[in-house]
Amino acid sequence: MSEKWPEVTIGEICSIQADRREPQHLPADTRYLGLEHIESEHFRILGFGPIEEISSSVSLFQKTDVLFGRLRPYLRKVVLADTDGVCTPEILVLRPNPSLVLPLFLHSVVSSEPVLERCIALSAGTRMPRTKANDLAEIPVLLPPLDVQNRVVDLIVSVDSYIDALRVQAAAARAARASFLNELLNAGGEDWIEGVLGDFAEASWGNTEITKKSYTNSGYTAYSATGPDGLVDWYEHESEGVVLSAIGAQCGKTWLASGRWTPIKNTIWFKATSGTTSNFLFLVTGRTEVWPRRGQAQPFIALSDVRSLPIQLPPPEEQQRIVDLIHTVDDTIVAADVAIDGAVALRSGLLADLLSGDHEIPESYDALLEAS
Repeated sequence: MSEKWPEVTIGEICSIQADRREPQHLPADTRYLGLEHIESEHFRILGFGPIEEISSSVSLFQKTDVLFGRLRPYLRKVVLADTDGVCTPEILVLRPNPSLVLPLFLHSVVSSEPVLERCIALSAGTRMPRTKANDLAEIPVLLPPLDVQNRVVDLIVSVDSYIDALRVQAAAARAARASFLNELLNAGGEDWIEGVLGDFAEASWGNTEITKKSYTNSGYTAYSATGPDGLVDWYEHESEGVVLSAIGAQCGKTWLASGRWTPIKNTIWFKATSGTTSNFLFLVTGRTEVWPRRGQAQPFIALSDVRSLPIQLPPPEEQQRIVDLIHTVDDTIVAADVAIDGAVALRSGLLADLLSGDHEIPESYDALLEAS
């Protein structure tokens, strides 16, 4: 750690605000920020909610305040406010002391892994762990001069801009995939066959006697209603098939299973039997909106609805062409996701090095900042 930089606590460079208001006394256009409006681990605000839907007290925040999600700190929900508004009390409002710390530098410090890991370790509660304001305020950090803070912030902002550009590319690729696939699957033709899923595939419930309690440390992939999330000692399938989440929050989501695998309770599986492949059926049924749901509070899909799902099949060679084309797009999306993960890891490592004080940014960098 740098001997040139003083050690201070977070509470010495910012104030944790406690300005509460009742929502009914606020203007109708007040912006409300809940934890659901902050993207986990990506330090971005996804949007705001309407204040008229809120009945409990809220906390005021101002532009350039740092907002720290205290509930379940392992979700890493930390953002810099770019507007005034109000937020849930589950978000701590940190107001930087402008004579000591830049807002973006404070955000960089509070969102750094050492601080977040400390908050996770100190959080109280098991089911709903929370970071106490006093615990956050007492965490020690190094405080470089404002000019050095500016250099650190500029480098991190540059990396963030690169990450944002990668995310835009990945989102565009996903949107293009959805549009492209929809066009391919609805092209139609005189040689296309119409029927229902049961005409072309075997479908059945996953093993209703197996739950996640049966999971082991090694074995074969098990698919639950939330996806491939565990291992079991035996396998029930060793050829390609599709697993459908048949109940719960992810009802209608599908996964392409290959190798040796076992579907468990609350899933439905199906495999192509004639005229098509499981890979192609996965593309046809991969959108949650194609599945008819029953129930209200707990949506579910009936096996009879799976078997009677309308299906259009092009000739086998066209099916394979569609599969190959979509796989090419999928490879592009995977490559973009890998690049994003690498850039996020770079940001985390770079930020840790810069905040440690062990690596100085030369003063000549200031001239570059002024020129830009």
